[in-house]
Amino acid sequence: MQVLHLAGVVMEEAEQYVWILTDEVMTASIPMIRKGYERGIRVRIMLPEQLTLPSGFELPEPAPASPVEVRRLNEVKVCIVMNEKLAGLCSARARLFTSNVSW
Repeated sequence: MQVLHLAGVVMEEAEQYVWILTDEVMTASIPMIRKGYERGIRVRIMLPEQLTLPSGFELPEPAPASPVEVRRLNEVKVCIVMNEKLAGLCSARARLFTSNVSW
């Protein structure tokens, strides 16, 4: 729950970009992500290659002008949600919030 709250704060306070690295799709964050890119925020989402998406959920196709970029990694062991001012880090498996750094 803390990760989802942090994702909302990061998205709301972002002025330029948001990067999300996670081992699962946080479906509750989709409306926040949509609002962010409607405000002109660039969003980069990094997910594990083997992730099975929830039923009915589709990731955007890569496009040069898209405000959302999705990349796949071999393995994800941490969850990071960050913008140009704020970052949060947690264990992907335990979902324990471990750090909140503000610049």
